[in-house]
Amino acid sequence: MSRRLAPAIAGIALLLSACGGVDPDERDADFATYTPEEVQKRFQDLTGVELEPTVLRGDALTALRPEIDSTDNPGYRRYSGVSVYVTGNEDALNSVEERSGARRQRRFDNVVVQGTSSGDRGEAAYARMVRVMASLGKPAGQAMLAPADTLCDRQGIDPEGGDGKAGRCVDGEQRAVTIVNSGDDLELDDATISDVEVSTGTRLRTSRFGGADTMRATGRYVVVGYELLNTGDRPITSVRPGLVIDGKHFSEDTRAGFEVRARDVFPLQPGAGGRAVAVFDLPDASADDYDEGALEFPVGLNGIGSSIDLSEEVGRVRLEGAEQGPKRFGTTRLSG
Repeated sequence: MSRRLAPAIAGIALLLSACGGVDPDERDADFATYTPEEVQKRFQDLTGVELEPTVLRGDALTALRPEIDSTDNPGYRRYSGVSVYVTGNEDALNSVEERSGARRQRRFDNVVVQGTSSGDRGEAAYARMVRVMASLGKPAGQAMLAPADTLCDRQGIDPEGGDGKAGRCVDGEQRAVTIVNSGDDLELDDATISDVEVSTGTRLRTSRFGGADTMRATGRYVVVGYELLNTGDRPITSVRPGLVIDGKHFSEDTRAGFEVRARDVFPLQPGAGGRAVAVFDLPDASADDYDEGALEFPVGLNGIGSSIDLSEEVGRVRLEGAEQGPKRFGTTRLSG
């Protein structure tokens, strides 16, 4: 149980024990519209996240929330600092609404959503939970969320590449994904990516100072070029995209990338655009399947310059159908 939520939960339980009239352990069937199990199922069906129950007083009160003690849990990023209370009688409902100390709360019949975290992240997590709970009472087939809150599988979107339907969705890691096909523009909050090209090879040969240096890939180089337009209001000083292929995440080979960047487009001023290049040294099997993957960009507090690992949202461009890129980059040639 989260240490931040423990005092609030203990306070609710204490108040219940002091209530008179209705047995605090008893569920009033005429009062309680939804059971904890019904709420758990609806939430998991829509989000893919399991809510963990904490029974506070028999059948009268159960707290539900994602297990958030570990940042590795897929529900952590999107729903931390939010609890759902399923009440079984009016006394339990009053205790939740009056003694919680929550920053914000919303009621859906006998279900109360409370947010305890401050800041933009806490408000966003609370808003997501409210949208899910607002679907209670609707037939399962009609319970729909906004695309940005809906699982990719539920929308028929492959978030890792391939081809087919594009759009916004939530992947299996509870990360919001905007994915487009290779011929379309990827529009992020502060940048637009377009005109993606791909080249492959095993060697990079650079001519310098009258001689030549050769770098060899441990597997195969996949070189991805793209147009980058700064649509934000501050300079973009760097971008470190990733590559997603068959569920595997690959990072750039920065040393090889240095060789192919004849001209560094950074810093890229607001309103300016330029051609950027990313180089990945992939195992042969993954390199052969690059066109089933996607180029990935972070969407974080620092915009496209954020770390992918720390971003709650990413943008991806599928590489299926991407144009063949060049083999020469200034004084460096890709071959093999």
